[in-house]
Amino acid sequence: MLTKLKCCKIIKAINNTLKIIKISSGQIKIETKLELQAKNIFKKQSDLFWKLEYKNVWLNKCYLKAQQDLSEIKKMGMSKNPEDRIDFIANLTEEWYDDIDNDKILNKTLKNTYVSGYNFAGQEVLDEFKIKEKFNLRSLKVLEALDKRANLTSDQIDLTSWELIQNRIADSFWKEGKNVDKAATDIRDLFESTYKNRAETIARTETGEIVSEATFESYKEMDIEEMEWGAELDACELCFPLDGQIVKVGESFNNGLGWTGTHPLVHPNCRCFIKVVVPENFIPANYWTGD
Repeated sequence: MLTKLKCCKIIKAINNTLKIIKISSGQIKIETKLELQAKNIFKKQSDLFWKLEYKNVWLNKCYLKAQQDLSEIKKMGMSKNPEDRIDFIANLTEEWYDDIDNDKILNKTLKNTYVSGYNFAGQEVLDEFKIKEKFNLRSLKVLEALDKRANLTSDQIDLTSWELIQNRIADSFWKEGKNVDKAATDIRDLFESTYKNRAETIARTETGEIVSEATFESYKEMDIEEMEWGAELDACELCFPLDGQIVKVGESFNNGLGWTGTHPLVHPNCRCFIKVVVPENFIPANYWTGD
């Protein structure tokens, strides 16, 4: 029997799906652009890496240096902590990090994406309340925060890439006992996966984070009192318990599994969103158009 409660649940599920589609259609365009730019940046870094390797043959130097330190290698081989081997490689390759990390395009790319995402989310909120205004982020405070965030994120992405290389070298030399040529092949494969797979994750996560944050800030500016968590129908075990939760703006959602937060994302590649709980006859006293 189709009860009123079941009807409400069905309508809610449909509305959630429509909301996801609406958000995704615009957000994915921003993600796609960032993903393509990130792939190009990673590819450029890969090319630079091999120019340096060819010019300085640093991988061979690294291998020969490791061979010379036989006692150190034996100690590393016996170590129960695999990070000791990584530290050893890191010390050998530390001087090359600045050469690889000489491209600040990623910082600029992320900042542009953050501003685009903020404008998109802010406009979605204005449209939600049928406010016929154009959202254009002009707040210096927010723009400075986004610039700082772009700097930190791009530095972390570069550092993570370098740590992946160091891990691969350590694994090839010690764990798997490969020679220089085979280790070089492993690193080439790593770059291939880096500028294809990681670019997608970074694009989806960074865009999702900023869109969610901008939606949250827009609700705060408009004096909205409550928000509801929305998750996809096939949401993961971390996100599914959050679906339908309602909290006051500024208070934390809780999935009961150790995660709390005032807004998504819960994890990389998360597709959750927040939506306003509109009181009856609610008229926003003020609204944010980016100033």
